[in-house]
Amino acid sequence: MGQRSRLLVAQVAVPYVRRHFRRLLRALEGVPSAKDPESVHQTRVACRRLRAALSVFRDLIGPKKADRWRKAVRDLAVVFGPARDLDVEIASTLSQMLRIEDQTVLHGLAFWLSHLEEQRFQMQRQLIRAVRVFRKQPLVKQINRWIKAHDRGRMSSDLTQLHSKISLTKVQQELLSGRLAELLQASESLADPTDVEGHHFMRIAAKKLRYSIEALAPALGVIHEVALEALRNLQSLLGEIHDYDVWISRIDQVLASLSGNSFDGPSWLNPVRFTPGLVYLRDQYRELREIRFRQLVDLWHDEKVRGIWKALQNPGIAPEADVPSVNENTIDRTDVASKMNGKCL
Repeated sequence: MGQRSRLLVAQVAVPYVRRHFRRLLRALEGVPSAKDPESVHQTRVACRRLRAALSVFRDLIGPKKADRWRKAVRDLAVVFGPARDLDVEIASTLSQMLRIEDQTVLHGLAFWLSHLEEQRFQMQRQLIRAVRVFRKQPLVKQINRWIKAHDRGRMSSDLTQLHSKISLTKVQQELLSGRLAELLQASESLADPTDVEGHHFMRIAAKKLRYSIEALAPALGVIHEVALEALRNLQSLLGEIHDYDVWISRIDQVLASLSGNSFDGPSWLNPVRFTPGLVYLRDQYRELREIRFRQLVDLWHDEKVRGIWKALQNPGIAPEADVPSVNENTIDRTDVASKMNGKCL
């Protein structure tokens, strides 16, 4: 391993992997009790960042070792993703119920909440089992050993490396270029507001590029800090749009089963009574999706944002640092009282 790679491992890879690995282990402690959905959220976030780091630093860790670790983290994330999505949707439905006075609508929301809660309850056992399996994985001890080994190297070489500039290897440079290209290609889906699959791919591309830049931040310049802000805003809008797409599809499936007399719920439930609430919820999500999509298109075509992507492709170009923010327009995903109220948007 050359001087550049050793410095990248010691000053960038080890601190990043250590921070998010510890974050993951702390988050897992709160999962079994199911008292706080935040534990599930933090587990999912830590998994995402660890997986990104293991891809970004794959050549420095060792391809086979990094792939094994990444697979174990992925297996955990696969279980936690749907649970987190349900937690968000439950919060959305519950917050909306607190604002609705129309009994015909409220009845349907109460049904939908109970439906989601039942699914989430059944999923909890899978989470507990996944946590137990993950903790028994060899990677837990292996990652700790890897961190300690390279931490010792970092401490012993800090003085000699103090004035050395951290730079990327060719592998990391190509990875960032490839992920930027994936995002730019996926952005073609913005030409069609109904291209749900294309928007989903764009969300994934933005997420991968963002996490890759975050992992390599100490070795990157100012333009990448500006790019991170733009990517956070893009990912926020794309994430909300994806949520609406999933929720609309789920509600449509239930409504279709009701109209086709194929509803398989308890016999004592009267589908006619909760249909108006489901229709209301679906229509609200459709309206909010349209709003978020317009904001996404405006953000993507903003001159400053377009300049960021050009600068990343051509390092000689330096756009202005200000990035259009969507914070005031992006609603807290757990505060659906405002998310569902068109007058507040």
